[in-house]
Amino acid sequence: MRITKASGAVVFADGVNIDALSKLQDIASRGSLSGQRNKLLNTSGQLIQRGSATIAAGSSAYVFDRWYVTNNTNQSVTVSQNLLALGSGFAMNARTTMRHTFASAPTTGTLRIEQRIEFVDALASGLATFTSWMSGPAGAETLAAEIVQNFGTGGSPSAQVVTTMIFAGSSPTTIYNSSTNRRCWVVTIPSIAAKSRGSAGNDYLAVAKILTPRQAGNYDVTWESFVEGDASNENDPQSPIHPSLLELYCFRYFQSFAHIIDFAGSASYSPYQSTRYLARMRATPALVPTRTSFSGSFTGPSFYPYVDSFNAYLSSPSGSSNTWVGNISLNAEL
Repeated sequence: MRITKASGAVVFADGVNIDALSKLQDIASRGSLSGQRNKLLNTSGQLIQRGSATIAAGSSAYVFDRWYVTNNTNQSVTVSQNLLALGSGFAMNARTTMRHTFASAPTTGTLRIEQRIEFVDALASGLATFTSWMSGPAGAETLAAEIVQNFGTGGSPSAQVVTTMIFAGSSPTTIYNSSTNRRCWVVTIPSIAAKSRGSAGNDYLAVAKILTPRQAGNYDVTWESFVEGDASNENDPQSPIHPSLLELYCFRYFQSFAHIIDFAGSASYSPYQSTRYLARMRATPALVPTRTSFSGSFTGPSFYPYVDSFNAYLSSPSGSSNTWVGNISLNAEL
């Protein structure tokens, strides 16, 4: 063990630095992913509850869990999950990529792919590193990245604070590169001193990459990480999450499942049927029911969502069997 003169840090023979450990513990104490060094979820597009979707030119949508895509090009883009072959070498241990396919080549605009991290102070200030693995059709199409500090409804400042990231070291600056799929940026997060978050609980820190596609074909991204400090020399600053834990994290923001509501007999209203969610959500969600089949005679159902459950009932049921079958989507995204 030795004590460094410059900082007073205690350093053990195996290189463990007490100051560094304290720093990591401080990092881990902040934000909804307090135990995770990597603040991004669903980093390889493992979870896609909503299923593949086509996003029209000028439109935005969540497709992969936690990833918000804004298509500012003049062509539609189809977002889908791409399964990588074993030993593909595309990106470390990634099994899948988030694929963005243009059937026709865009001639204007950008494709913005963003993840909003709950709590604007998830990383409060100082240096941070964003790493992404990607590829596209061979060419020299440009690429950028940025962070967004949103202080929520009623927060100050009311306008978002947008900070452009800087490419780190020898990272390629284009979507395609024949030598490597790894892209890396660093950014100094603006201080939150003298700023305030709103009381609605919808403040966030967003990380976004901005592609400028100009060809028809597939644009794949995967194995994303956003960590505190300068990790530009780390090839893989990931924090793997077990699939079941990843699902629970993502269910906080969106979940979808099959559901049945039934009542035997005639009445003005059926009794309330209460259903617990797969996980407690970030806020009271927007509930969207989609009916797949029904039997009997009734009106509704009517739904009343809460942060951890919903109630539902049928109006004016009549007959011996009244059944609604469908899917429930719950959305509490930021």
